[in-house]
Amino acid sequence: MSRRKNISLRFIAEKCGVSTATVSRVLNNDARVSEETRELVRKVIAEYHYSAPPVKGVHIKRIGAIIPNSYAEYYQALLRYTGRHFREHGIVTIAVNTENTVGTLQAALEALYDCSVSGIVLIGCECLSVKEVLSPKIPHVWIDCNDAAEAIPEYCTVESDQLVAGQLAAREFLRTECRRPIILTGSRPSHRSEYRIEGFTSVYAENGIPMGQEQIIRLPEIKPHVTEGQDIIRYLLTKGEQFDGVFAISDGRAIGAYMGLQKMGKKIPQDVRLMAFDGIAEANVSVLGITSIQQNVELLTKNACEMLMQQIRGEEIAEKHILVPADILPGQTM
Repeated sequence: MSRRKNISLRFIAEKCGVSTATVSRVLNNDARVSEETRELVRKVIAEYHYSAPPVKGVHIKRIGAIIPNSYAEYYQALLRYTGRHFREHGIVTIAVNTENTVGTLQAALEALYDCSVSGIVLIGCECLSVKEVLSPKIPHVWIDCNDAAEAIPEYCTVESDQLVAGQLAAREFLRTECRRPIILTGSRPSHRSEYRIEGFTSVYAENGIPMGQEQIIRLPEIKPHVTEGQDIIRYLLTKGEQFDGVFAISDGRAIGAYMGLQKMGKKIPQDVRLMAFDGIAEANVSVLGITSIQQNVELLTKNACEMLMQQIRGEEIAEKHILVPADILPGQTM
């Protein structure tokens, strides 16, 4: 049989009717695989001329991943793609959820070090607060680090171009003649959300429409995003606040805002324009038809995972801080 391109570990596993972990064990001569299964896997590997991607003599069994909470669909999507990427290489991902609890990030790191992971992907976590306890023997990479790249030049980070994303959103609102939008964001400090707001407000200012601080609404993040989004919209409209657009920084807040507007008798987009940020909650957003700034989750995780593998192999990292473009996911609310 001629050699086929892009034969992956998953492809071999599907052909054999086994898991990718089983194929990985066969490749690593693990005694826990039955002889019958071992022969089947070896036969399919030979048939399709598969060879595992080289790791320059480094044997990687497991990678760690840390997320700040389990309810944010964006973080869940990043974790899913991270796990998928490493499964293609026969590597297990051990995930730890800190639930945004103070002091748990250090404990999560120590737990993963105890599991003898070869590297760690930190999603939506800070770096500076745990810098002193990071193991120098274990490579790390951050997706959406809570610290700005200029504050941690020695560490590897990947994130969306937040400033440009905010500018894209503002231009879309202006295109629809939205003159007084509000921004719904969280109260936790984040350079990412600040860059989005800066990009958005700068475009309005350039067009002679300065935005006041009262138009930037920082929600306490005590309740789920959907609930907070709905509650604040109903509150503002009950107070008689005037706005003709809502830029909700998260899909959940946008869904809540949509529900709040409807319950208050507002037509979307005739009375109020609405845009989400993330573009991850595809099932919910597509049903409602909410326009969104969509972050490229697949490319974010691909860059982060490849950067981590480069560190594990001892290769030099040409660019330690990668920005990934975002785009507008069209909908019916603008």
